[in-house]
Amino acid sequence: MLALSRIDAPDEVSELIGDYLERSRLLGQRTAELYLALTSSAGGADFEPEPFSDFYRQGLYHGILGQTTHLCQTLRLRLETLPETSRPQAQRALLIEEAIRARLRLFRDLKMTGARIRLHGNYNLRDVLYTGKDFAIIDFEGDPTRHLTERR
Repeated sequence: MLALSRIDAPDEVSELIGDYLERSRLLGQRTAELYLALTSSAGGADFEPEPFSDFYRQGLYHGILGQTTHLCQTLRLRLETLPETSRPQAQRALLIEEAIRARLRLFRDLKMTGARIRLHGNYNLRDVLYTGKDFAIIDFEGDPTRHLTERR
């Protein structure tokens, strides 16, 4: 188990926030332990780090490009329904659409090395239960709107 040292704070701070500082430290420790476990081979072949391959990078590029195209099309269709105060930012975003695509092409064309690891997708405090003494991290199915292979 990972051991992070206690956090010392001035008495005035400790008095104001009570034991929240210690709880924050413990939550950080449990989060670190989770990610260490997700990168460990102790969980079997499904948890082994995988190479960041050219095939994966190309697939990721096309997925991001598809989302970008869909978002820009949706923004164009709904531009007139946006509040007046939001329209200038939306119009600026549409003006740089080609620049965004150019940046994405850099990702497509750049060779990369590294490894892909598992993570707790969309990790937020709704996925953490406090027992009164410790934290339990739950909800590992990921974003249900994404395909199972993407969530894996």
